[in-house]
Amino acid sequence: MIKIIATEGNTTKWEPVEAGTHLARCVRMVHIGTVMESYANEPAKPKNKVFLTWEFPSMLIEGGEYDGKPRVISKEYTLSLHPKTTLCKHLVAWRGKSFSPKEAEAFDITKLLGVACMITVVHNEVGDKVYANIGTISGLPKGLEAPEQVLESLAVNATNIDEHSDSIPDYIVEKLKTSTEFLALAETPTAQEPVVKEEEEEELPF
Repeated sequence: MIKIIATEGNTTKWEPVEAGTHLARCVRMVHIGTVMESYANEPAKPKNKVFLTWEFPSMLIEGGEYDGKPRVISKEYTLSLHPKTTLCKHLVAWRGKSFSPKEAEAFDITKLLGVACMITVVHNEVGDKVYANIGTISGLPKGLEAPEQVLESLAVNATNIDEHSDSIPDYIVEKLKTSTEFLALAETPTAQEPVVKEEEEEELPF
């Protein structure tokens, strides 16, 4: 997976992905888990969050350490298929159909890893900086074939975050490690290995 390491002396500047509609493929899903979040002036509430990343296989970086790697774009969602959520709206547009009541009860979004789509990128200015954000997502037009996937597909949650933390933004790793799921896992005692006494060693069958 691509890594972008920032240091105090790093002068590399990444231009935002060009605004417009581009072919993309979902390559990474991080289940952040249940964290406390507040909206506007409302009290903080528990929210189940997920972080998705898409590559743009036709936008390859030229030269330098990341030569040949694709540009990527990511978005954090509330993990809910309620019709009003952004995740549900994006997935319905991507699939081209609504979720059935049965699907909406439990839909494994990792099924979308490796699946191509069209993403409309919009630019938002904040101060003197320009950020590339996802405006809309839709399925591929009929007859359009996607280039081969470049980055490997990756699904991450509280159980394997330590194995893949170098491939995920630091702020997402830190957020995941405050989740109910991660903290519960950290508090779960590990099973102790059975102790074999020396005098019993000769009775073992191997």
